[in-house]
This record gives sequence, structure tokens and C-alpha cells, in this order.
Amino acid sequence: DIFSVQLRKKHPPVTDIRFSAHGAHYYKPIRLNGIVLMHREEIERSVGINITMIGIDECLYENQMCEGSCTNVLDISNLPYMVNANKTALVGVRVDVIAECTCGARNFTQAETCRNSPCYNGGRCIEGKYGLTCSCPPGYTGPRCQQTSRSFRGTGWAWYPALEMCDSSHLSFEFITRKSEGVLLYNGPIVPPEPEEIMVSDFISLELERGNPRLLIDFGSGTLELRVKTKKSLDDGEWHRIDIF
Repeated sequence: DIFSVQLRKKHPPVTDIRFSAHGAHYYKPIRLNGIVLMHREEIERSVGINITMIGIDECLYENQMCEGSCTNVLDISNLPYMVNANKTALVGVRVDVIAECTCGARNFTQAETCRNSPCYNGGRCIEGKYGLTCSCPPGYTGPRCQQTSRSFRGTGWAWYPALEMCDSSHLSFEFITRKSEGVLLYNGPIVPPEPEEIMVSDFISLELERGNPRLLIDFGSGTLELRVKTKKSLDDGEWHRIDIF
């Protein structure tokens, strides 16, 4: 379902298209954007268009808007946006994405309302007399449905929204495994860029190599590698916690 078609700029012409897909339930944006990204060339050939960005991210290119932290803020207008194609017309939602130079994960300047989507992982926001509460789907707990636990066998994986762009960050998670090799966390590009696109190389990857943690990180100035030799191998079937600052 396409619910918004909006001209972003005229020279060169760029159009923002927002859509949803549903079967038994609606699918999360991170999943849909990832699927479209992996089939980008096929869609371009079939439709006859150039897809310049999947998932509108005004913070994507460094130093264009903010020097440090950057957060995409969704501005939804009460006024509709109409596209007139002579014989047909589409009246959709007027939406703009604005880059703000703040760290979204630590920005508490706005009053909490359900419109700010404070519940994670598909949690349902409920506004009550004493503030907000989140009704969490199965498999998630915590005041914001932020606590998750996932199990994988073989080549399984989970897909989550990208990390916020912040100038000072702290990431922590716990894991348990008996595999000595594997990727624990990856945040960054998943497909090569198109020839005409600006190369965005920022990524972070945390791996297990022979049972020891190996961190690869690149913020645009080259890849930094950090290996940690632990007292005992972390593939011992026990819970371990890793903190990245």
C-alpha cells in the first residue's frame, strides 16, 4: 500500500515514496527496507526508476548537517499532500524528515507522548493518568519493551533498527554460545553502493574469533581493529557481557 508520494526537490527531481506491506500483520520498516535494499536492482529494472535512498536518512552523509550527533525527526503535517496525474490523483500524508543535531537515544527535551513512539519492538503505547506505559508483545519485557532475548541455531540472525548517531555512545549486551567463531553484532551498510552514490563506510562489527572478542569499527577515517584476549574462551556456554564505549 502506497500512502504518500511527495516531491522532495525539482533539480534533480527526487520523489519520496512511503509504503506499507501486510499479510497476517503489518511488517516493521526495518524488515521492509532491508528486503527492498537487497532487491534494489531488480526493482529499478522492473519499474524504470533510480532508487537513491531506501529508508530516508538525512543524517547519512557526514558534515552536511551536523558535526557530531544527529537524529532523524519525523514531521507529520495535518495538511494532506496531493499528487495530480491528470486522470488519477493520490491524496496522501505530508511527511518530512528533519535532521536535528542531537543524540536521539539521550534526548529527553520533548515531553513524552505516544506520538513520540517511546515503546520499542512493536510495543503498544498507553497514555494514563500517571504517564506512559508500554504493552509489550511476546518475547519482550522492560518499561519500554527494550529487553530482548533471541536464540539462533546455524545461520540464524535478527534484524534491528540501526544505532543512533551519537558523538558519545555506550553499547552493552549479553550473550551465551558454544560457537568459537561468528558475528555477534553488525551495524552498517549491507549492500555495495551504486556507482553514482557517495560512499558511506561507517560500520561497527563485533565478532568471536577462536572464542575471543574482535571489534572492527570505522567512523569514516579507516578501520580500527581491537582484539581482546580473555582469561578463558567466551564460547563456554555461560552468559557474558560486553560493553563498547
